[in-house]
Amino acid sequence: MKKRMLSAAMTLLMIISLTVPAFADETNTNDVPAGTTVDTVTEGTTIDNCYGTVKNNRGTVDNIADGGKVNNNYNTINTVSTGGTVESSKRNCTIGENDGTVKENFGTISDNKTGSVTQNGGTITENNSSVDYNGYNVYGITYSGTISTNNGTVGTNRSGSKVTDNNGTVNTNYGTVENNAKGGKVGTNESNAQIESNTGNVDKNNGTIITNEVGGYVDLNNHIITTNNGTIRRIDLYNGSVGTNNGIIKSNDGSVETNTKDGIIEENLEKVNNNAGTVQNNGGNVANNTGIIDSNGFTRSGSPTKYTGTVTTNSGIITTNSQYGTVDSNEKTIGENDGKINANSGTVTTNNGTVNGNSGIVTTNNIGGTVTDTENGSVTNNYGTEIDANGNTKYGVQLVNSNAEEESDSSKLIQAYAGEETALGAAFSREGYTLAGYSKNRKASSVDYNTTDKYEFTSALKLYAVWTEKSDPEPTPTPAPSGDTGSGSSSSGTDTSSLPVYHVVVYNLSMGCEATLTGLKASGITLYHGGWIDASSYSASYAEDGTPIISFTAEYLLSLGAGSHTILLYSNGNPAAYIVVEIVLS
Repeated sequence: MKKRMLSAAMTLLMIISLTVPAFADETNTNDVPAGTTVDTVTEGTTIDNCYGTVKNNRGTVDNIADGGKVNNNYNTINTVSTGGTVESSKRNCTIGENDGTVKENFGTISDNKTGSVTQNGGTITENNSSVDYNGYNVYGITYSGTISTNNGTVGTNRSGSKVTDNNGTVNTNYGTVENNAKGGKVGTNESNAQIESNTGNVDKNNGTIITNEVGGYVDLNNHIITTNNGTIRRIDLYNGSVGTNNGIIKSNDGSVETNTKDGIIEENLEKVNNNAGTVQNNGGNVANNTGIIDSNGFTRSGSPTKYTGTVTTNSGIITTNSQYGTVDSNEKTIGENDGKINANSGTVTTNNGTVNGNSGIVTTNNIGGTVTDTENGSVTNNYGTEIDANGNTKYGVQLVNSNAEEESDSSKLIQAYAGEETALGAAFSREGYTLAGYSKNRKASSVDYNTTDKYEFTSALKLYAVWTEKSDPEPTPTPAPSGDTGSGSSSSGTDTSSLPVYHVVVYNLSMGCEATLTGLKASGITLYHGGWIDASSYSASYAEDGTPIISFTAEYLLSLGAGSHTILLYSNGNPAAYIVVEIVLS
């Protein structure tokens, strides 16, 4: 009987030793020493420090020390110290603070302080260190992980899992990041993944970002950003899109639905459906522009690549439509056009390219520019080619006086119609010089076009005045006093006695007078009467048959006064005829 009682007592002692261990350290009998294994810590039991191994914790472990381990936690672990390990913490179980290693967490970790969590299928209230995987799939069962606040690093946030507030780094997101805060970073937001709000950095978005907030930065967007208030470096060509942009997009290779008045797109290489903001360089298509496009079509400095821009409808402002740009319809303002406008009902300030279907206004059409008008279209200053609504073509011929002292005397614009002959005339005067004609070369001494002949022009031209210095004839020519022939000689000794004489009688000085010199062939006309007559006192024009017509101003006739005045006409520096002007005053 005594042997049986002793045997029972020994058995009971062994069971107790497995559940509530006795330790060599007599100062704390609730520790699990190193090298010791406890199968189960029962519910209601507390272990102060675990230096050894607890297979199953159903009670409380206050601290897992360096080298200590709990295989399965079914209840509470207050602290996992550096070097401590939890193999698996089950659902509805808690770990207070982790500075060690938790390999699997299906419960709650209040603070992953300096430790690491390999697989989180539960909740981490605050992560200040590292989580390899948030979300866990084991034996075909998916456990969604939640990290309320991440100040550390999450390697992979798996599908169905969530990081509520990210102030740290999520390397790869397949799940949801609700708020990627300022200072936070998501390396890659993968397909079907979502970032609800980004104020931090996203290196690559292959999923969805609901709002990229002010201060938020997305380096590469390959999929969807619903609203951008921050900065996107690049939108990918194939799948990248932004719904509404209120911020900055540095390069769009994808699609932007609406660029609002506050939005800036530095380079558009693909598609903007509605622009109410600013597109600095458009090398793609802007469907509807009500904002500003700085340059439609562009090249990058040092690059041979030409980016062709198109604007379907412009109701805003295009500062420059470059030679690589096309505007289908301009309804408002284009500053400078070097490219092509298919229809203009607005205003083009300067055209160096092509404007078709102009029912608006082209302020200045330069040489090289072509404007085709509809019924209501107009070109204010045509230096190029203008085709009116009836199909008539006219070319701008700009005459330039490089020696002008006054701005108003520096340039004259003539419109020459195709198929018709146009005389350029003496557009300028210069004291001491005769206008010989005009040349295509600014520095020429010989003329391509004289002042009297008529020419048929086939293109717009810019011509420069060619001057010859005058020399007063010595001795003064002696004109014939009367009759139909003159007598005397010119400065060169030329006999003037056989020159024709034309008579004009003037009764009303206020009307000026004209002398039609029938039968005379003359060009480069200058007049002499006691000295060379200033070109501002008369003008020379030509009838259809080439007959010269000399028109004297009223001011000049008034200076002559009553009586008969004989004027010697020179043609290209040679005496050609006399004009006798008789002024009769009542």
